[in-house]
Amino acid sequence: MSIGFPQRLLLAALTLAALLPLPAPVTADEGDPAGWSVVTDPRKRAFLRYVAEAGGPRLLHIGCLRDVDEFFVSSTGVEGLPDDGPGAGLTLTVPDADYVIYGDIAQDDDGHPTFNAEFDADTAELEKVAAQLMPVLTAPGPVVLQIGNGTPVDLTLEDLPPRAGIARPLAAFRKVCFGRK
Repeated sequence: MSIGFPQRLLLAALTLAALLPLPAPVTADEGDPAGWSVVTDPRKRAFLRYVAEAGGPRLLHIGCLRDVDEFFVSSTGVEGLPDDGPGAGLTLTVPDADYVIYGDIAQDDDGHPTFNAEFDADTAELEKVAAQLMPVLTAPGPVVLQIGNGTPVDLTLEDLPPRAGIARPLAAFRKVCFGRK
């Protein structure tokens, strides 16, 4: 049984899409404002970001891809990191809570050391993440970000112009990531 041209074209497109990696940009985009921001899309994806200053590196980038059951955390711009290394821990700490995730440090396209961690996350796994992460992100703050033995960085949660606070972006992120699917 042979398949026609439209079916071959569709098969080729699906094969190519399956081979392409999911995008996980960690450096700031031109549109990244200073402070906290969120990007969501209709596929049930949400990306919570912290950038210390407009045009600076994404010190924290949390992605929740409900359509493919994936969760990731990445960070670039933290001083004192090695150029690469497996099994590094990223810790977000406030006085009464912390969130720890393990991943790898590798150089990004610009040669900067970048932390990346990702894992499969169905609804049950996201509930576990929410139980650990939300107490940190809803605390009075600031949140202290530290990767391995790198320099700790304070991430302000409050709205301190020109940096946007976390309240609105976190509400949108929480609804997509930890709400009903």
